[in-house]
Amino acid sequence: MQWINAMIYLEKIKIVGSTYPGSHVLDKGFEIICSEINLFVGDQGCGKSTLLDLIQKNHSDIKLKLSEHTLKNSVQSFYFDSEKDNPRVKNPQLFTSPNGQNVGVGMSGALRSRFKSHGEVLQEFIITPILKAKDCVVILDEPESGLSITNQFKLVNAINTAVKNNCQFFIATHCYPLIESFDVISLEHKERMRGIDFINKVKNSSNDKKSKKATKIKASSKSSDCPQCNARKGESHEFGCTYEQNTTKEDICPQCNAGRNESHEFGCTYGQ
Repeated sequence: MQWINAMIYLEKIKIVGSTYPGSHVLDKGFEIICSEINLFVGDQGCGKSTLLDLIQKNHSDIKLKLSEHTLKNSVQSFYFDSEKDNPRVKNPQLFTSPNGQNVGVGMSGALRSRFKSHGEVLQEFIITPILKAKDCVVILDEPESGLSITNQFKLVNAINTAVKNNCQFFIATHCYPLIESFDVISLEHKERMRGIDFINKVKNSSNDKKSKKATKIKASSKSSDCPQCNARKGESHEFGCTYEQNTTKEDICPQCNAGRNESHEFGCTYGQ
């Protein structure tokens, strides 16, 4: 979804090095033309979180092209990592004052948070600040972690609101509502595409793998299954199966024990 007059602070990202831990999975020379909402998607280990770290630190492994507005005015950023910045696992002193009062915009006190669900805390910690965000770059690493499907859709709406308030987003995600709602940058396919097209690619790839696996299993078992009850070689035949009773010694290969109409094992010369 493209907003009219959307503010773009970072125009282009180019991978130029591999010195940062984990950045070796990112292909040198890969360029990303940035929009107002940039969702990095792909399987685990493809470099999504690493790329966010590089952007947040303006690391030498990437080259950033800034907009003229950013060069003239600079820009603030908001960074959230669902693993490192989870308010339920941080030191309580970071979130409560000595008298137990809440501190920080959009943060619940750690004492109160213990009586709330994970998602309720994260809703206040992520969605509320995004709704208040203006004129900044927002970097989110799997913000959907711990959020219900309802709150994931609220996250989509919050991002749309923040974009209207001149925010630009860079998000690593596996969140279906996010992916379905926006364009994505697939680090595996190395291209930007509609989120729904990425979902279909993943589905088709998964179905192809399942089909190939099923075909391989079927092919490997074809020569050793009982033609009547499909029992594997060495397994007991099903109750009522008469194939084994009708198989005489003459039907069994004396060298590899292949049954009637079965392929002989590799290396068996009896059948030759």
